Amino acid sequence: MPVEIALVVVAGLVSGATMIVGGIIGVVLGFFAPLPLFLVGLSRGYISAAVATLAGTGLVLAFGPSTITALQYALAFGAPTVWLCRLALLSRPLASGAEWYPSGRLLLWTVAFPAAAFLALYVAFFDAEGGLKGTIARLLARMLEVLASLPIQTPPPEMLAEFFPPMTALTWLTIVVGNGLAAQAIARQLGRNVRPGFALAEFTLPRWLLAPLIATLALTFFPGNAGFLGRTLAILLLVPYFFLGLALVHSFAARWRGRVGVFIAFYLALFFFGWPALLVAALGIANQLMGLRKQDHGS
Repeated sequence: MPVEIALVVVAGLVSGATMIVGGIIGVVLGFFAPLPLFLVGLSRGYISAAVATLAGTGLVLAFGPSTITALQYALAFGAPTVWLCRLALLSRPLASGAEWYPSGRLLLWTVAFPAAAFLALYVAFFDAEGGLKGTIARLLARMLEVLASLPIQTPPPEMLAEFFPPMTALTWLTIVVGNGLAAQAIARQLGRNVRPGFALAEFTLPRWLLAPLIATLALTFFPGNAGFLGRTLAILLLVPYFFLGLALVHSFAARWRGRVGVFIAFYLALFFFGWPALLVAALGIANQLMGLRKQDHGS
């Protein structure tokens, strides 16, 4: 038992250490901060993830640049990882085995974290000049003053402020989802996984999610802060449909002989161009509305 606890604490310390390393190396390591937390959480349970989070937070608090950094680590990576590990390991017995907490709902909880953070900031700065968007624009303007002497063309702060919240949220989602999947794969290779896996073929979403998506898309046509609110939330709500679209793409391509090459070209296009992700999300919406994946399986 002491060895097990020591391993959990070491995992937390490794995670926290990624937040106190400076320079470019620190930035790169920061992308992997949740990996040790997910690894102990998905292999030993969410209590272990909580203990690792406390160890990591303590390290950042003791050696990090500020108390704010420790708080950011705990809120941005620690708490979400503990909660997601708890949900991921929920199951109920069936005659044929066990039914695990649906991966679609797990992703919805993941999206809920940045959405809730954005809404909280939106309300907190509602009475500020220009609202949250105006506050972000002023902060970005101060940051861009540093680059004013360099021969670099930068977009206006107001334009950057429009995309700053969704891009920050998407970056966080990429880090959390990517590290969670990587930790599950590592735990499986080590034979320490509790949950069998997160099968894309079984990915589904509740139909009620269409209602808030339609509402936020409608808000995007409004001017000012209402449109800003709608655009940010709509982008976040499209993320689950992107994964549903991926499930459809994989379902269609499963029968193709040259599917490996197709997948390589497909993911390279997503990585280098970005905009195909909107088409994949649209496929996900069509999948839910018309049951395209069921039709594919039945054909």
